Amino acid sequence: MERLKIPKHIDDPPQVLFFSLDEFVLIFMFMVVGVLVDMLLPAMFIGIGVARLFKKFQEGMMPGLLYHLMWWIGIVSLKGRVPTGFIREIYE
Repeated sequence: MERLKIPKHIDDPPQVLFFSLDEFVLIFMFMVVGVLVDMLLPAMFIGIGVARLFKKFQEGMMPGLLYHLMWWIGIVSLKGRVPTGFIREIYE
Protein backbone atom coordinates (compact mmCIF):
# COMPACT_ATOMS: atom_id res chain seq x y z
CA MET A 1 0.00 0.00 0.00
CA GLU A 2 1.34 3.41 -0.98
CA ARG A 3 1.75 6.06 1.73
CA LEU A 4 -0.10 9.28 1.16
CA LYS A 5 1.17 12.56 2.60
CA ILE A 6 -1.66 14.70 3.99
CA PRO A 7 -0.91 18.42 4.40
CA LYS A 8 -1.17 19.62 8.01
CA HIS A 9 -2.27 23.15 7.19
CA ILE A 10 -4.86 22.58 4.48
CA ASP A 11 -7.59 24.60 6.24
CA ASP A 12 -5.40 27.54 7.24
CA PRO A 13 -6.34 30.94 5.83
CA PRO A 14 -4.18 32.32 3.01
CA GLN A 15 -0.92 33.94 4.11
CA VAL A 16 0.69 37.18 2.91
CA LEU A 17 4.24 37.45 4.28
CA PHE A 18 3.88 36.82 8.04
CA PHE A 19 0.20 37.73 8.23
CA SER A 20 -3.07 36.02 7.46
CA LEU A 21 -5.15 37.63 4.74
CA ASP A 22 -7.44 39.28 7.31
CA GLU A 23 -4.54 40.91 9.12
CA PHE A 24 -2.90 42.01 5.87
CA VAL A 25 -6.10 43.73 4.72
CA LEU A 26 -6.17 45.76 7.95
CA ILE A 27 -2.50 46.74 7.62
CA PHE A 28 -2.98 47.63 3.96
CA MET A 29 -5.99 49.82 4.74
CA PHE A 30 -3.96 51.74 7.33
CA MET A 31 -1.08 52.06 4.85
CA VAL A 32 -3.40 53.58 2.23
CA VAL A 33 -4.72 56.08 4.76
CA GLY A 34 -1.12 56.82 5.79
CA VAL A 35 -0.15 57.57 2.20
CA LEU A 36 -3.17 59.85 1.79
CA VAL A 37 -2.33 61.89 4.91
CA ASP A 38 1.45 61.72 4.21
CA MET A 39 2.24 59.71 7.38
CA LEU A 40 2.99 56.24 6.03
CA LEU A 41 5.34 54.94 8.73
CA PRO A 42 3.15 55.83 11.75
CA ALA A 43 0.06 54.52 9.97
CA MET A 44 1.85 51.27 9.15
CA PHE A 45 2.83 50.74 12.81
CA ILE A 46 -0.73 51.54 13.91
CA GLY A 47 -2.00 49.05 11.31
CA ILE A 48 0.32 46.33 12.65
CA GLY A 49 -0.90 47.07 16.20
CA VAL A 50 -4.53 46.90 15.12
CA ALA A 51 -3.82 43.64 13.26
CA ARG A 52 -2.34 42.13 16.43
CA LEU A 53 -5.38 43.20 18.44
CA PHE A 54 -7.63 41.76 15.74
CA LYS A 55 -5.69 38.48 15.87
CA LYS A 56 -6.32 38.23 19.62
CA PHE A 57 -9.99 39.09 19.06
CA GLN A 58 -10.29 36.48 16.31
CA GLU A 59 -8.91 33.57 18.36
CA GLY A 60 -11.63 31.03 18.98
CA MET A 61 -13.81 32.44 16.19
CA MET A 62 -14.22 31.33 12.61
CA PRO A 63 -11.38 31.83 10.13
CA GLY A 64 -12.04 34.63 7.67
CA LEU A 65 -14.00 36.70 10.18
CA LEU A 66 -13.03 40.02 8.60
CA TYR A 67 -14.10 38.83 5.14
CA HIS A 68 -17.41 37.65 6.58
CA LEU A 69 -17.98 41.02 8.28
CA MET A 70 -17.19 42.86 5.04
CA TRP A 71 -19.76 40.65 3.23
CA TRP A 72 -22.33 41.29 5.97
CA ILE A 73 -22.12 45.08 5.62
CA GLY A 74 -22.06 44.83 1.80
CA ILE A 75 -18.47 45.71 0.87
CA VAL A 76 -17.69 42.40 -0.89
CA SER A 77 -19.85 39.78 -2.59
CA LEU A 78 -19.59 36.02 -2.78
CA LYS A 79 -20.08 35.92 -6.57
CA GLY A 80 -23.62 34.60 -6.68
CA ARG A 81 -23.09 31.74 -4.22
CA VAL A 82 -25.19 33.42 -1.56
CA PRO A 83 -27.33 36.57 -1.60
CA THR A 84 -25.83 39.88 -0.60
CA GLY A 85 -25.25 40.68 3.05
CA PHE A 86 -28.02 43.30 3.00
CA ILE A 87 -30.68 40.57 3.02
CA ARG A 88 -31.07 39.75 6.72
CA GLU A 89 -33.91 37.20 6.48
CA ILE A 90 -34.60 34.62 3.80
CA TYR A 91 -38.04 33.06 3.46
CA GLU A 92 -38.58 29.87 1.50
